[in-house]
Amino acid sequence: MNPINDMTQEELRRTLDVFCSNVLQPELLKLEGDSLQRINATVEILCDKTIVLSKQIESVASHVGDAASLRVRVRIDQGGKKGRYRFRCQAVSTRLAQETGFSGFLMSGSVGESTTSETTVDSLSYRYNVREWDSKFQVQ
Repeated sequence: MNPINDMTQEELRRTLDVFCSNVLQPELLKLEGDSLQRINATVEILCDKTIVLSKQIESVASHVGDAASLRVRVRIDQGGKKGRYRFRCQAVSTRLAQETGFSGFLMSGSVGESTTSETTVDSLSYRYNVREWDSKFQVQ
């Protein structure tokens, strides 16, 4: 059974909001600065092979030109403590730093339900010329 099934819709929404503000947005700001491009992201929480919740993040960068698109799929697992969760995510980009072959990233760590919860990123690896979803991030 997937631990996400035990979360209420409100717990899931709060966890997604914390993930986006404390984990993803800092990485997006770094990528926007490095690429000098705006990035609009769609973040999707997966349960098994189904998207159960999604959120749009619009770029706040002042760069001109079309924004690159980034789709981020997140899997959440129980983190050992109530209100604390482990996450794994894959991001796949469209039109972001195309000249470098940058295609997204893989990231894992932990996040809580509140914005004051400790958030950690344990691993982050950039990917190049890989635009397919890993099997655990594919949807039906």
